[in-house]
Amino acid sequence: MEQWERLKLLAYYGYGYKNHLEEKWISITQMLIWRTVDPSHSFNWIDNVNDKNIIYPYNSEIEEIESLVSSHNLIPSIPKEVRMSINDSVELFDNSLQLNKFKIIESDIDARIVDNKLVINSSEEGHKKIILSNRDDNLSYSTEFFYSFGTQSVIERGSVDFLELEIDIYVESGSIKIVKLDSDSNSIIPSGDASLVGAKYSVFDIDDNLIGSIVIGDNNTGVLENISYGKYRIKEVEAGKGYYIDKNEYFIDIDRDNLNVELNLKNDVIKSKIKIIKYYGSNEDYANFSMKVESGITFEFYDSNNDLVYTGITDEFGILEVILPYGKYTIKQINTTDNYDKVDDMTIIVDEKSNVSITLPLYDIEIDVPDAYIEDGSRFYDFILLLILAILSGVLYVINSK
Repeated sequence: MEQWERLKLLAYYGYGYKNHLEEKWISITQMLIWRTVDPSHSFNWIDNVNDKNIIYPYNSEIEEIESLVSSHNLIPSIPKEVRMSINDSVELFDNSLQLNKFKIIESDIDARIVDNKLVINSSEEGHKKIILSNRDDNLSYSTEFFYSFGTQSVIERGSVDFLELEIDIYVESGSIKIVKLDSDSNSIIPSGDASLVGAKYSVFDIDDNLIGSIVIGDNNTGVLENISYGKYRIKEVEAGKGYYIDKNEYFIDIDRDNLNVELNLKNDVIKSKIKIIKYYGSNEDYANFSMKVESGITFEFYDSNNDLVYTGITDEFGILEVILPYGKYTIKQINTTDNYDKVDDMTIIVDEKSNVSITLPLYDIEIDVPDAYIEDGSRFYDFILLLILAILSGVLYVINSK
């Protein structure tokens, strides 16, 4: 069987193979077949039948056929499994120099053989396959050997057993996921009326080409997918409502061991320090800038949802300070010094236009009451008592008259 396999290959690669079409290839192929069938005899070319001088006219051609035969069952020394990045190109070099004898018979990925290398280009992720074969023609019939005693035996060239090499290609893509956090709470919960949603990042490759954007969605996350292996720079270009933009730049690597990168990135919310300076006094004091500071006064701060977010009391200097994040707030004075009015509820807004510090001088004005009450409280109460008695007397008079 070993001899027969060699005969089939000699017939296949001999006369009729590719450019082996000249008559000399008939002689060369026949010579190699004879030498294989009966190695106990010597077969040679001679220049003259009578002189029988042996000549060697086809040494290079013989070497070519022998090389084709001996390498027929050799497969290229390239990986049988390849992991590569999406939108990338991979070149597989064959050190055994057999690849140029193969062709691609099946592939679900862009691939081609160039000289002695297999070039693969990926455009989508997933498991792909490439099948290579050293089949060179479409001969549908097998090699046949016609043998007859007393006459010259004949071999008809036919198909031989060819090799197939299957290569598994795993095309991978990376992703960048950003989770947006509030720097104060270190969580996805925003401060005040601010929102982390809507923040936008630009992603650049190593050559500073913009490859995509990441926009933070309702779940406080944003993802950019289908990223090739490589080094990337990430920069925030738009902050969420009520937040300062993050001026930091972030550098990451996407590779086969680090495909999916997740970053927790924080933003500082816009804030203002609210400073209340509390005074009290009469209208005359107010006009003369002689109001007194009012300590022990409680203020409550309510957000846009009417939720109480802070309660504070003025100190001995009449001062109360609180830092509030982006939003709309209502300030309510809860108590006051006896005989003094409280200030009306007020609304303040902390936003991009606000100052870092907002000072609110607030004044409680003395209540304007009747002089009788101020000078002599008993006289006032006597007046009220007489009024009540007069009313009752009038009521009784009406009843009796009826």
